[in-house]
Amino acid sequence: MTYPSDCDPQVIELLQEIEAMPEGLERVRRCEHAVSVATRLGGFDNEYWTRLYLIDSAYYVPNDPSLLTHYSWLRRALDTAGERLDEEDRRSVLWRLKWALTQVVGTPEIPLETARATIDDVEGAFRAHGAALRPIHQHRAALADEIGERAEAGAHLDRWVAASRDDVSDCHACECREQARLVADGDPERALTLIQPVVDGSLTCGAVSYTHLRAHETVLDLVCRLLLEKKNKQNSHALFYSYTPQRPRTTSDTPTSVA
Repeated sequence: MTYPSDCDPQVIELLQEIEAMPEGLERVRRCEHAVSVATRLGGFDNEYWTRLYLIDSAYYVPNDPSLLTHYSWLRRALDTAGERLDEEDRRSVLWRLKWALTQVVGTPEIPLETARATIDDVEGAFRAHGAALRPIHQHRAALADEIGERAEAGAHLDRWVAASRDDVSDCHACECREQARLVADGDPERALTLIQPVVDGSLTCGAVSYTHLRAHETVLDLVCRLLLEKKNKQNSHALFYSYTPQRPRTTSDTPTSVA
């Protein structure tokens, strides 16, 4: 297993400085500087921890496609680090690779075949480490939905719903909301079924109370909750959900991948 204390003193000092900074672009820029220093110094621990800090800090700022380079480094580390990474480290990397998939699927400039190849590669990593495939099915469904392949998206959604859960699966309540989003336009009845555990309070986001969740519910949550209440009273089966279509995925001369 690797620890931040295994890094060179100069890198440790930078990591300590970063930990004291608030989330935001300045912290991300400091992390990028730390990666540059780590790359110059060399050493697995230096590069691993500075890239990990960068990826975690960038989670709170707008997506930057250049971050895929650092996800790619972590992906390769799963195959090359050997005993430098124990099982806990590897599960931590798998968790962050889910963020890479979200960025790839949500970036229309990344060619479709590159996006699919990236999901395939991350699926290989999940299978190699015995991780549940819920995030893989999720991103395949999202990608298919983005390009208008509704039948394919539905098939991946079915696999997502049926797949087992483990420690690299997302919050169950959050998953239910995302699953409902996928079908809200074409199958509102199923959307209601998928999101009902969230809007009736039987599933909440992690340790957040249902009262807090209600205070921060999304538009889809609100629409579904109100319609569920109406349905319970009037046996209504209607759902109106307005959405903005995704931009069409484009081709590019410079494909990007975490593979």
